[in-house]
Amino acid sequence: MREFGEYLKKEREAKGFTLEQISKETKIRLDYLEAIESGEFHRLPGEFYSRTYIRAYAKTIGLDEDVVMEKYRSLLETAEAEGSEEGRPVVKKWDGTLQSTVASKGKAPRERKGRRVFWFLLIIAILALGAVLLLDYLGYFDFEEDYQAPDIPEATVESTDEAVDLTTPDIDDLATDATLPDQNPADIGEAEPQEETEQVPETQEESLPKTFTLVLKASGDCWYEIRTESGTTIRSGLLRSGQEVSTAGTQALRVLLGKPEVITLVIDDSTVAIPDDVRELIVDSSGQVNILNRW
Repeated sequence: MREFGEYLKKEREAKGFTLEQISKETKIRLDYLEAIESGEFHRLPGEFYSRTYIRAYAKTIGLDEDVVMEKYRSLLETAEAEGSEEGRPVVKKWDGTLQSTVASKGKAPRERKGRRVFWFLLIIAILALGAVLLLDYLGYFDFEEDYQAPDIPEATVESTDEAVDLTTPDIDDLATDATLPDQNPADIGEAEPQEETEQVPETQEESLPKTFTLVLKASGDCWYEIRTESGTTIRSGLLRSGQEVSTAGTQALRVLLGKPEVITLVIDDSTVAIPDDVRELIVDSSGQVNILNRW
């Protein structure tokens, strides 16, 4: 990749530009521009940024962007075929973590950040446990209190002078007093039993979030990245010609494309036409596509 960097440097010097001028025009850090001209693409944040910075570099000094990018892709494919990993850009695995080539052996930033968060939470938990034990030792959590049962007044029964007849009534008297309506014995048992119907409470269907399917089909090599609206990376990598990738979602998804002209976007089995210069687009939860940035 050093050959490509020297090619850009010669073109820049021939046109009379300085790296400071390009940095001021493109807002690209000076050390990134130096890494491009020295062919050390592993010093850049990733392959997507490498392509973006090269395009901006070429446009600023007046070179044909497509010609420059084709030369870059050709040299990159040659380096991959030869197994040479010197200076090659950092690529991303499918799980979203950074995997460097031979020239860059550092651990993934996301992994380091996860470890820092883990140790920070562990220290907080230990300090909280120590504080609770100290307060318990000092007696702050002594909940024993003297409990006295409330006085319950004794129940009193008021006496009455009226006499209560506690004698059992005669069975014969009950038989004579009880009157039953006339009823035909033949009618007994002929009454049809009433059917009991069990009322089942109506249940409302739980409203489930709509799921849509997003498919990217490539007719040429293209770098891509799919994120949630909050910025979490779901999938990313280099999509080769003839390959496709599918993602299902219930919330809006952001899609970044390195070479949109070779990508066919399909939403729920419906092909959606996208411009050749789209850089970033968003698919909302209803499957509608909106363009956010262009190349």
